[in-house]
Amino acid sequence: MEEGVLALAAVAFIFGWPVWITMLIVRHREKMRLLELKQQGGSPAVAEELRDLRRELSHLRETTTTFDMSFDAALDRMERRMERVERSDPAGMETTVRGRSIETDEALRVAEAYRGAEAVPVPNRRS
Repeated sequence: MEEGVLALAAVAFIFGWPVWITMLIVRHREKMRLLELKQQGGSPAVAEELRDLRRELSHLRETTTTFDMSFDAALDRMERRMERVERSDPAGMETTVRGRSIETDEALRVAEAYRGAEAVPVPNRRS
């Protein structure tokens, strides 16, 4: 029986070395791959998160561009309206005071009176 055990030990020793060496190589490759992944940015979840952030940033750029173009268009419309108003009545430019459109001289008179006036209660017009 000792010969059988000795033969089994010899076979295990002869074929065990390559298996053991193969295990060492596989473990080493796994460790190296993990280190490479850590250096490249981590796990696939992190890569997916970066892709999501890039998509969101792209969407924000598009939205910002759209709002910028809309703002520019509104500004152009306002400038055209102002030019039209200035061309239509350049001598009698009107000023708005408290939501009412009045002549410039009258607006100055109201503003001067308003500066010197004390607080006066306004009557209730609901009755």
